[in-house]
Amino acid sequence: MFFGRNLSLLFGYPCFLSTIKAIIRLNDHFILTRFLIIAWGVWKFRNLKFFQQTSTLDVCDVVRNCLDYVENFQLLRKHVSVHHQSSTLCWLPPPCGFFKLNVDGAIFEALNCSGVGAVLRDDKGCLVMAMSRRELGIHEVEDIEALAALRGLQLTSHLGISHLILEGDSFAVMEAICSRGEILDRCSILIHEVKKILSTFESFEVLHVGRHGNEAAHILARQAKFVDDTLQWWNDPPDFLRSRLEVDAGRVLS
Repeated sequence: MFFGRNLSLLFGYPCFLSTIKAIIRLNDHFILTRFLIIAWGVWKFRNLKFFQQTSTLDVCDVVRNCLDYVENFQLLRKHVSVHHQSSTLCWLPPPCGFFKLNVDGAIFEALNCSGVGAVLRDDKGCLVMAMSRRELGIHEVEDIEALAALRGLQLTSHLGISHLILEGDSFAVMEAICSRGEILDRCSILIHEVKKILSTFESFEVLHVGRHGNEAAHILARQAKFVDDTLQWWNDPPDFLRSRLEVDAGRVLS
């Protein structure tokens, strides 16, 4: 356990707040961070177990997942912060020999449905595939973002691509895909399927990008409002997407 010689801090206090105050007095950010995330994880686990009967984890699994969450969050935050400025300003082409799949989701509450969008481009910024699809019965942001990644990968996996970059603007979902543990309880099944497909590529990378770097996928996700089921485009983009792709592709030559 990471508390080590401070394990006694967990006992002998009349309430949770008193325990937190004692840990704060240690002035140890490492211990405080992990204590709070474990407390949050146990509280969430308890609610899922008691109110929804949806969690199959035990307490030890919860603690392990919470510690994995902290470690992976810190690693990913370091990675993202290095590229934060460039990634949020514009879409960037993948390295030579790679393809980049951008994904996004949108929720249409008035229509009681959601939409996913995905766009696959090569290292020159040329369109390979674009997809806009309406989904029923999904009203949580993390769920639809994870489903967008899955739908995009399902279309991409049979194209014979060896090297892929998956990119989306949901930090939580991209982080969960990178994690070795199950972080997002609600969409853990979707995340598992995404990881399974990614493992079939010779090499892959998962990146978080700001909204301005994910505009094409965002447009496709919003377009799903006008789609009965699924629309796909191969090599030749639809008119509503063409100008966005041209702007993005123009940066390849700049």
